[in-house]
Amino acid sequence: INGGVITLRMTKLHNLIVGEYSVDKQTWHKVGEWPAPTQRIRLAGIVATAGSQDAPLTYATFDNFVIEKLTAP
Repeated sequence: INGGVITLRMTKLHNLIVGEYSVDKQTWHKVGEWPAPTQRIRLAGIVATAGSQDAPLTYATFDNFVIEKLTAP
């Protein structure tokens, strides 16, 4: 957001994958949810998009990509 750092996370919640972002790693904003795949995921990746062919070019740097198994609270 305006050159700042945005943290992204995707969490599997029951039969859904939930996508969220945070600018402070404390407050999370949901951007969407999708049905979780029923088959085992073998590949994963991340991309950046401007959201439209008419939007300005989008640049992004990704670091610290982590996949971890979370325990229920």
